[in-house]
Amino acid sequence: MTEKEQERLDIIKQLIGGIKGIGETNYDNKVLDNLNFAEFAIYELINDLLYNAKYEGYEDSKLDIKEKSIEIIKNIGFDIIGYIKEKE
Repeated sequence: MTEKEQERLDIIKQLIGGIKGIGETNYDNKVLDNLNFAEFAIYELINDLLYNAKYEGYEDSKLDIKEKSIEIIKNIGFDIIGYIKEKE
């Protein structure tokens, strides 16, 4: 990850807030609020990725975006499947 990418990630985390519970009621209640927002943000991002992945045209730049979106979707899917298998 580049320095610029890390800065952007830090900004996103700051906007969403903490999403890891620590076992302290007041803090964990805030985490639940943050998770609700994180769920919305993640859902919106995934919808954009799915939209990109469905592109059927011929523009090279959009085909690059389609390819990268599919790669991201697959990686997220592998992580989720791995988690589910781990919990079975």
